[in-house]
Formats: sequence, structure tokens, C-alpha cells
Amino acid sequence: MIRICPISLLSRSMSIFLSSSNTEVRIYDDRLSVWNPGGLPLGLTLEDLYKPHPSILRNKGIGGVFYDMGLIEQWGSGIDKMRNACLRAGIPKPKFEEDNGFRVIFRKDI
Repeated sequence: MIRICPISLLSRSMSIFLSSSNTEVRIYDDRLSVWNPGGLPLGLTLEDLYKPHPSILRNKGIGGVFYDMGLIEQWGSGIDKMRNACLRAGIPKPKFEEDNGFRVIFRKDI
């Protein structure tokens, strides 16, 4: 959860950022879902997220602040770190979806 919140803000499209749309964090018994309006950057697909891919930082100013605060270590490492954190915690890898925006779903076995 600590990793996904900064990533959610860094990945958000600025045109959406200035609108009234909000980032949503939903907690269920079996999963945690984080949804951002706007979708993936042009040229980046859901399939790309499961393999090495270029980092497309939309909000460099926020990224610099988060870096200075120690919330991120470098650009482009967030998805791999989320997957590794899930592996260490013994939960399934996160699932990525585009649904009128971009969603990351973390599941747990009950």
C-alpha cells in the first residue's frame, strides 16, 4: 500500500489531475483495489507492465518531491517492487486493468 499511493499520483495524467476525478482506494475482504482516472500513457500496454518497459513519468515535479522525501528511490521501479513485495508477503502478484482509467488489484487468499 505504501508503494502504490505515490505511484498512483506519479502516473496520473495532469489533465485528469486538474479535473474533479479522484484516485480511489477500495478495501474488500479479499482484495485491495486502487483506481486512477486516465489510463496508461500512450504507447504503453497492459502487457508491457509484465515485462521490462520504459518508465513514463507524467508528473516530474511531484516525482522530485517524492524522491527527496524517500517515498520513491528511482523512476520506473515501482511495478517490479510491487510484484516483489507481493511475492515476499505470499500473496498473488498484482493484477492490472484498464477500465475507464487504470486499476491495480492486490488479492489475498482467504
